[in-house]
Amino acid sequence: MSSALTAAQAATLTAIIAFVDQHGIPPTRRDLMAALGCSHNTVTTRLDRLERLGYVELRAGTARGILVRGTELPPVGVMSPDATTDLRRTALTRREMQVLGLIAEGLSSNRIGTRLGISEHTAKFHAMRILDKLAVRTRTEAVVEAMRRGLIAVNSNTVKKGDPCATG
Repeated sequence: MSSALTAAQAATLTAIIAFVDQHGIPPTRRDLMAALGCSHNTVTTRLDRLERLGYVELRAGTARGILVRGTELPPVGVMSPDATTDLRRTALTRREMQVLGLIAEGLSSNRIGTRLGISEHTAKFHAMRILDKLAVRTRTEAVVEAMRRGLIAVNSNTVKKGDPCATG
């Protein structure tokens, strides 16, 4: 288990752990599709990759055949040694992950609301829940903490054109 995972694979693994913590049983693929908002093919592809890397065991012929191996989550970029505990305690909902991504892009609550089709108040509520779950005080700290935990990755599309901090 030495390969780093993509953010999507880590989100899948996190969703499996969160489901087990909440329900006491492994999730089905359908449970993961609902939790992640992904298609069956996407979930299957991610699970196959996680199995090849040795992070999950897929048991054929059983409805709830997704088992996490070991107790430690793999690194996504750079992830703290106690990532399993952190991610279990702070499992963000799919909507919170969407809001977090838009916060990372620098959008205001008003613009987040517009983009997601929710009210500004609801966007602020999601942002506050994110801050609480990540144990931070500001949106900037939330983005930094989420990057540290491997929940999001900043890429060149996230940096606005004309940003003096942009490289290249």
